[in-house]
Amino acid sequence: MRLSSGLALAVTLSSLSLLATTPACSSDPDPTPSADGGADGATTPDEEGGTAAQCASSASYIECRLCCNEPPSYRASQNAFNDCMCESCKDLCATTACSTDADAGDASSECAACLQDDAKGQACFPKAEEACSKAPDCVVYRDCLRGADCNAKPDF
Repeated sequence: MRLSSGLALAVTLSSLSLLATTPACSSDPDPTPSADGGADGATTPDEEGGTAAQCASSASYIECRLCCNEPPSYRASQNAFNDCMCESCKDLCATTACSTDADAGDASSECAACLQDDAKGQACFPKAEEACSKAPDCVVYRDCLRGADCNAKPDF
């Protein structure tokens, strides 16, 4: 299933992997985990991502996500979440936001409201967590996002 590109889901994390620049926070040549193995949010990054401690100082949500360096494996988590949300809203969104048809129309306000429903998002969250937990780099990225509190930052 797909979500139409014009539909912004508050709980769905969009992919920023198309952006080519990485902020300076990811340039630490030898990042190391905290003594407790990262329990404080300072997880060991992959070879290009920053730690939660480094990324916490990012000024915006986008800079923070770039600093944490979203891996390709994170898409599986997004897809699991989106599929669950589309299943929850299939009666309202099947021919628009959740259609596999590339020419599907824009989502109705009812469909958008369904896809942005907090209770539905919370119900689908475990599916995204499960998908992410299958890839170590996704777990590191997720922990960085949470430890740096990226979601609390302004968008830009």
